Amino acid sequence: MAKVYDAHAYLGNNPQWAQMGLPVPLEAGAWVSMMDGAGIDGTLVAPPGVGAREDFKPDLERIAKGVKKYPDRLFGFCRIKPRRGQKAIDDLRYWVETHGFRAVKMNTLDDDYTLRDRKLLDPVIDAATKLGIAVYFH
Repeated sequence: MAKVYDAHAYLGNNPQWAQMGLPVPLEAGAWVSMMDGAGIDGTLVAPPGVGAREDFKPDLERIAKGVKKYPDRLFGFCRIKPRRGQKAIDDLRYWVETHGFRAVKMNTLDDDYTLRDRKLLDPVIDAATKLGIAVYFH
């Protein structure tokens, strides 16, 4: 039987989830339980929220713990803000090399840029290419 994967999900602290009856913060175990109920074998998870923080470290740490506990079920999206320049690239390398994250997610609303801003985005895309990970723009 074919496996089912979700390629865009969130794990972490989003207060709005309480309105939907979800736990806040949403931890890895609860997410895996929901996946089991829905017949989903694995998912790529990113930190939630838009532009609220300087970085996404608390939720990235939560995801790293989940990936370690459920390595065949949860796969990490590193979420960065490219306007942070070399710091964003260093963060990307850290989450991929140290915690096995498999992709990078960027949201233009986090940093107020467009996809045409190649001077800003090309260094991040080059780093992701060297790391062998997928790039996702939201």
